[in-house]
Amino acid sequence: MLAVGATLVSIKPQIAIAFAAAVVASLALRKDVRGMALATASVTLVTLAADLIHPFPVVAFLGAGGERAAYDLSTTGALARDLGDGVVLTGALILTSGAAVAAALGSSARRHRGAIALCALLGMSLVVAPYAHTYDQLLALPAAFAAVALARGSRAEPVVAGVAIVLWLVLPWVLFLWWPLLGEWSRFHQGGPLGAVPIVSLAGLALVAWVSRAAAARGGARA
Repeated sequence: MLAVGATLVSIKPQIAIAFAAAVVASLALRKDVRGMALATASVTLVTLAADLIHPFPVVAFLGAGGERAAYDLSTTGALARDLGDGVVLTGALILTSGAAVAAALGSSARRHRGAIALCALLGMSLVVAPYAHTYDQLLALPAAFAAVALARGSRAEPVVAGVAIVLWLVLPWVLFLWWPLLGEWSRFHQGGPLGAVPIVSLAGLALVAWVSRAAAARGGARA
C-alpha cells in the first residue's frame, strides 16, 4: 500500500505536498528505513524512464508561471490575487488553514484523529499547492465525510449534514461559476475563487469537530 500510495502521489506531487511531507516525516520518526526505501524505489521506477527521455523542463515551467497564474489556477495565491492582495494575504490564508487543522485535531476524540489528520493533510496540500486545477479540489471532499462521521448519532447530525451539503456541494459550484455570476464571462477560466474551497473545508471541519465535542459533552453531563 505504501508503494501504491507513493506512486499515486508522484503523478501529481504538487497537490500532495503536505500529505507527502507528513508521510516522509512519519517514516523518519519511526526510523522505517524499509518503508522509505520502498517508497523511493516505487517513485523512481515510475518516473525515471520518462525523465530520461523527456527531462523535466524546470526553466520552461518556471517561465510560464505568470501565464498560468493569470489563466486557470485554483490556488490560495490565485485567490489572494483576485481579492486584491498578494504574498501577505496568501500567507495569512495558509496560517488560518493551519490553525483550523490544529483546532479540528484538538477538538476531536482520539479515535477520530487518524481520519481527521488524513483529511486535514489532503486539504492543507491544496492550500499550499503552487499549481492546481479546478478538479484537484476533490481532495477537499474527504473532509465532508469526516465531518458527518464526527456528528453521527448526536443531536448535531442533521445540522452537520446540512452544513456539509452547503460547504462541500453547493459552495464549490458557486465559486466555480463566480465570475459568470458577476457577469464577467471573460474571466470564466480563472479559477482563483475555487482556491477558497480547501480553506473553507478545513474551517468547516474544525467547526464541526468543536460542535460535535460540545454536543457530546452536554450529552454526558445530562447522563
